[in-house]
Amino acid sequence: MTFKQSSRVTRCGLVLLISVLLFGCDGGIFGTGDGDAIIINSGVTGVDPSASESPVETPNVSDADEATTPPAPGSNQQAEPLPGFSAIEDSVTSSTGQFAFTNLFSLSGQSDTVVELINTTTTPASLYSRTLTESQFVTETTTTNFLASGSIDPFTSVLQIEALAASGASTLLAAVDPLSVSSGTKTQLILRQLTPTVDVIAMPVLQGNVSTTTVALRVVSIALIGDPEVPSVFTLEPTSNAANNLPTNESVQFEPLTYAAPVSNYRALSAGTYTLSDDAGRYQITNIDLSIPGAVYTLMLDPFFNGQFYLDVQTP
Repeated sequence: MTFKQSSRVTRCGLVLLISVLLFGCDGGIFGTGDGDAIIINSGVTGVDPSASESPVETPNVSDADEATTPPAPGSNQQAEPLPGFSAIEDSVTSSTGQFAFTNLFSLSGQSDTVVELINTTTTPASLYSRTLTESQFVTETTTTNFLASGSIDPFTSVLQIEALAASGASTLLAAVDPLSVSSGTKTQLILRQLTPTVDVIAMPVLQGNVSTTTVALRVVSIALIGDPEVPSVFTLEPTSNAANNLPTNESVQFEPLTYAAPVSNYRALSAGTYTLSDDAGRYQITNIDLSIPGAVYTLMLDPFFNGQFYLDVQTP
């Protein structure tokens, strides 16, 4: 409102009085009266329910050159993802039969472009690659060999997973289309729950700044156990083995995982052996060996595996 000039003193005094009353209220014009601030953080990708004020953030790959400082002994590491790694935003979980995937994380010292097929079903499966000019067999898994890997042309545009029948006939289960991978990368494809639909988890294998006394670990919850919408919060506690040289209260807690969102961020831990607990009661596992300093681990959880888990390691 524009106030016109006036020579009447009473009108000016009235305006001054109203202004003083408004700004003298508890909280002011824009306040709530209780002094609380409302903060919206659009960068949070998950929150640990046991520590709601400590958001779990997806690290930025551009931070790969930052130094990683090991946590102080005796600290709970639940809110600190590992700089230089990204898992959630670079992993894909699909049950549509066709999905896109990109892996640009080349591994140092590796020239081949590798794809690893991890089949947690009882149905044998084959993996084929296709470029613009040809189609090639990559690898296959059987009922006695759940994991197999092979190399592909970095110009591969499509990967196909096919089920193998006893008669020799094959059925297309899933297609990674379009596929974009760089030379020297490693991609893991996890096949799960063939019926009623095909379900595939695609993940890049990453490298980052891991010190000579720590390791990097991500957790993948593969199996459908109980209610798929109920999250699991996994916690790793060091064992009491004195050879680990770890304090007994040093633990790490991962962000909640569900069947639809099964892959955690990478986290830094001290090298040693650990016990895993699950607040949803799906898994209780002892003696997980993470003792190779500088290594990058993927802990895959599924009753299909012997001991309910399979541990993949990328050595430094």
